[in-house]
Amino acid sequence: MKVISSLFLIGLASTILACDSGSNDDSTDSATALPTTTTTTSTTMPPNNPPNDNDDDDDNTNTKTPVRTGQWGGEGIQMTVFTNHSNFKLDCARGRIREKLLINQNGFFAARGTITLEHGGPIMPGEELPTFSARFTGRVTDKTRLRLRIEYRNDVSEVIRQERVLEYGQPGSLTPCL
Repeated sequence: MKVISSLFLIGLASTILACDSGSNDDSTDSATALPTTTTTTSTTMPPNNPPNDNDDDDDNTNTKTPVRTGQWGGEGIQMTVFTNHSNFKLDCARGRIREKLLINQNGFFAARGTITLEHGGPIMPGEELPTFSARFTGRVTDKTRLRLRIEYRNDVSEVIRQERVLEYGQPGSLTPCL
């Protein structure tokens, strides 16, 4: 009986310590934290860890391969992959993936960056275009085909999702903003 009680108390103490250490975590960025009172599915972001996601901090990054640097393009997108980041242009938007794109053994990747929405006509002096934090996930197949999914929350908290298919070495085609 004493062994069971001791094990119960050790387990309880471990649980309390784990909960307590999580509640005092100062590493949470309050600017990106989502409100806990919002529970509607239309404004809830999907889980940040799709299958085969490469965001796991404890995963050995030596087992990941960088996405091929250079020009990638497709319908409605042009993207240049550099060693440590990528820049892209969409119809009426532009953005930056601020991390190195690394794929796991199945070709999947995930990274963070920003997307800036544009509009037709000139940009006026002092005009600030809306820029949002974004999550980029996708998969590279045959080293020359990339499926890119872009997700971001706009200024009215709607989750916007776009998906594009890109080919390595292709310039891509864009439709001008009108």
